[in-house]
Amino acid sequence: MRDVRPRLVEMARAFDASWGQLFLRVVLPSALPMILAGIRYGLSRAFVGLIVAELLLSPFGLGRLIMTARSMFEHDRMFATVLWTLLLAGAALAALARLEARLLRWRA
Repeated sequence: MRDVRPRLVEMARAFDASWGQLFLRVVLPSALPMILAGIRYGLSRAFVGLIVAELLLSPFGLGRLIMTARSMFEHDRMFATVLWTLLLAGAALAALARLEARLLRWRA
C-alpha cells in the first residue's frame, strides 16, 4: 500500500471514484508487483518444504520415492524423481511468470 502514489489516489477521488473503484483501479495495480513477488517466493519455498516434509514424515510421495531409491542404490530412479520434481517446480514458476507478465503489461 505504500507504493501507491498519492497523486493517483487524489486524482481518482477527484473523479468521484468509490472505495471499490479506488481499490481495484489504483491500489491493487500498485500492490500487484509485490503480491506476485511474494507468491513467487512462497511457491519456491513450498516446493522445498514439500520435499523435505515428504523425506522426513510421509510414507508416500516424491520424497519417500527418492529415499527408497537411494537406499536401494537405484540411482537412475532417484535422479529421475529429483528431475521430475525440478520440472514440476520449474513449470509452476514458469506459469507464474507468464501470469505475472500478463497482469503487469502496463508496467513494461
